[in-house]
Amino acid sequence: MVRKSNRASTGPLLNSLLELSDFVDTTDVGLIYHDVDGTIVDCNPGAAVLFGHSQEELIGLDIAEQNKGVVTRNGSPFEELQRPVLRTVREGRAVYGETIGLDLPGRQRRWLNINTEPLFEDGEVVGVISTYVDVTNEISRRRMLELGASVNAIIRGASDESSVLQGLCDLLVSDGDYALAGIASPVPDDSGDCEYLFTAGQTDYLFTGIASILENNPRSRGPTGVAFRTGVTQVVNNFPAAASFDPWRDRASQYGVCSAVVIPIAVSRPSVLAIYDRHPVAFDDVLVEGLEGLVREVERGCALLTSVDQARQSLEGTIRALSVITESRDPYTEGHEVRVGALGAAIAAHMGLDAGLVRLIRLAGEVHDVGKVSIPAEVLTSPRNLVGMELELVKEHSTVGEEILASALLPWPIPEVARQHHERVNGSGYPLGLRGEDIILPARIIAVADVVEAMVNDRPFRLALGMDSARDELLAGKGILYDADVVDACLAVFENGFTFDGLAVASPLRFI
Repeated sequence: MVRKSNRASTGPLLNSLLELSDFVDTTDVGLIYHDVDGTIVDCNPGAAVLFGHSQEELIGLDIAEQNKGVVTRNGSPFEELQRPVLRTVREGRAVYGETIGLDLPGRQRRWLNINTEPLFEDGEVVGVISTYVDVTNEISRRRMLELGASVNAIIRGASDESSVLQGLCDLLVSDGDYALAGIASPVPDDSGDCEYLFTAGQTDYLFTGIASILENNPRSRGPTGVAFRTGVTQVVNNFPAAASFDPWRDRASQYGVCSAVVIPIAVSRPSVLAIYDRHPVAFDDVLVEGLEGLVREVERGCALLTSVDQARQSLEGTIRALSVITESRDPYTEGHEVRVGALGAAIAAHMGLDAGLVRLIRLAGEVHDVGKVSIPAEVLTSPRNLVGMELELVKEHSTVGEEILASALLPWPIPEVARQHHERVNGSGYPLGLRGEDIILPARIIAVADVVEAMVNDRPFRLALGMDSARDELLAGKGILYDADVVDACLAVFENGFTFDGLAVASPLRFI
């Protein structure tokens, strides 16, 4: 129902109620006086601006007419009984901090914060004064901050660029509530077509060739093609009605896609991020600025991942080179360090250590004997047990190994493992006679892996002893020579099927 006002002018009633004439007339805050039926009796200019009407048009509207296009925070229609004005009339108390979305034709959705106060006469509610404050920009910024925190979490947990880019698309749809997000790159041929490599949401809308980067192609006039050619963010609101988008008008209508922003993104391939929304006017300057900020964060994260990956490859290359040098000095134990690294990593993973530390333990195992380059080959390959000065010379490989690895600037715990892998928990090891937890855990793990690998493979002075003997050795030394938890984990990984098969094998120069 629409009730017409019989007052000749607007403003005096609110002015008399609030006794703040200058404030009522000049503030951006919307002020509305409702009667107990929810009909607007008076309003100020600020309310007229917010609701897209003149003051004369607002006065006399009932609550249903006033709230056309009003939605909750999740985008669903506001139930009539839950509207703050009617709740205040019904319950006789103020409502503070209610947030509504207001959809007006041709305008971006605006978010308004509402407070209501009841007016009483003889103990009865006779009207409600409600205030409306536009908080759209604040909500947009808060939304971007939340998305930014999530983007950073994706980057921290990512192993490569692809997982970051797919994670970004998933996030924009799940948390950003966009209809579709996709990252497109030109097809690697001369067609000029674009393909979407990462997508989330209404992905049926997209197909390879939906856009082109070639200027003479009609499909290049869309925001994706223009963003590729210019390197500038493209914003299209009211997408189906845009004159330059005739080829997609029917498709946009079919899928409910109404607006889009396309942002160039500097990653390993020339790419753009396209975000589509169901609202016809979804993207304003504040929101676009925030989305561009997310893209810049993703670019930095992907660049860091690339740098880390290059450093990782460099580290692994250094480890491989050092391992080859070690084995070239002792062909009888070819593959020993690779096998120790693999078993050490399996033990560490079974113990629940962080994946990054598991990888470093594997690398440490692969160079734990690098100090043997300082030992004469005739001593390393001697077909008898070593004694006296020869044995002392061999023991020095732990200290020499740490010096080599530390001078190569290899990260913790790789040099430390080289020095400590012959330490024993009861203090009987070398070179320092460390005890218990004074020995770092990675070194305690490699110590066990080293003993097991040595026993189950041939050595210059004996044939392989086998896994049963290795198991007996670990159980006899558990808690005395070897860390008890590491022993348990080592035995468990073998019970779970660990094998040295498929790793580097021992040299065919067997002891005869």
